[in-house]
Amino acid sequence: MVKSKTPKVRGCHGPWLGPRGPLPSLYLVMVMALFLLASISCGGGGLGEEAIRRGAAETIRRFLEACGERRADEVRHLLSRSYLEENRVPDPLGEDELEAALGRLEHYRFDPAEMRVEGSRAVAPVYLGLRGEEVEREEVVSLDWDGSRWLVDSFTAMDWRRKRPSPEKAIALAEAQSALRAFLADCLDHRTDKIFTALSSSFRERYRLGRPWTREEFSGIFGTARSYRFHPERMTYADGTVDVDVTIEFGSPGNLEEQTSRVRLVQEQGTWKVDSFPFFLL
Repeated sequence: MVKSKTPKVRGCHGPWLGPRGPLPSLYLVMVMALFLLASISCGGGGLGEEAIRRGAAETIRRFLEACGERRADEVRHLLSRSYLEENRVPDPLGEDELEAALGRLEHYRFDPAEMRVEGSRAVAPVYLGLRGEEVEREEVVSLDWDGSRWLVDSFTAMDWRRKRPSPEKAIALAEAQSALRAFLADCLDHRTDKIFTALSSSFRERYRLGRPWTREEFSGIFGTARSYRFHPERMTYADGTVDVDVTIEFGSPGNLEEQTSRVRLVQEQGTWKVDSFPFFLL
């Protein structure tokens, strides 16, 4: 469950009375006028700046918590009409369809101080921890004031074109993801025997590899890598191959450089093998 603290909003107060009963009529008129202004300020059009920010921040928290707890109906309820129509969000929205569009949200970070509010629009960065991803992802959520409440009008983390894969495809992607993680970890640790085993037969033939590299040879081929990352939900599967963009951080502290390339895996005798790995200098 994703937790958040809900700020308490001070409500409006009723008519004021003097210490000995109703105030004189002139004063009563003045008090009623003040009361009317106070009532307006507690409504939509006359919200104070702080109340506006609190309302927008609370909508973002509610939306992210609903995403994390997979409350699909509430997620849809918090999306603007224009967003629903433009993205063809299913009605009703199911848990599987929500997960296909976003992934499985396990935690989030959101700082209201980073939110920008201008008129009827609010924009804020949010940091998402999605299942299967090594690092948090920075995304942007935008809200629109519809006259009575804040609604989510844009959320860069969601892609409604993605569909939940078939069981066979889901299994293939999970197995390929596991094989790729193991291969990348072996590369970072220079475990050349395991690296050689994880390469496809066609890869070995293309580069005439008849044996594993020595650690010294591998250092010249791959260099010194410190970390890697990729987005499992962006892995594509077709005709027994899986492709995904991988980012690797090379270098030493104070002199780090990132490189991103497309990696391909193929299935050989039921096992996923690396068939294309542009990070190797071959």
